[in-house]
Amino acid sequence: MERDQDGKPVVREVPSKLASAIRREVPLAYNDGGAQKDLGKVELYITSRFVNATGAEVRGHVEGTNAEIERSVSANQEQAATVEEIVRTAAELAKVAEGLTANVARYKV
Repeated sequence: MERDQDGKPVVREVPSKLASAIRREVPLAYNDGGAQKDLGKVELYITSRFVNATGAEVRGHVEGTNAEIERSVSANQEQAATVEEIVRTAAELAKVAEGLTANVARYKV
């Protein structure tokens, strides 16, 4: 941190491009063997351009996730239909097996 000749932090003007940015002051301090030492404050700026870009990135991730969910739902529906068809086929095969068992039982070997 830059300091003046008296040891005080140097305060600079905010650049005009950051004038409309979100501004937060964060105090800086450290513990020096039990004694709290104040280092001053740091000003943090987040521009609306950064917020918009981040929002767009998050939106893209959400849209991608939604698309994956839709594909997953579609795949699950297809699997459910396939399982239902397998159950119907198994039931038909069980009936065929019963008929074959009855027919084979008539014959003596």
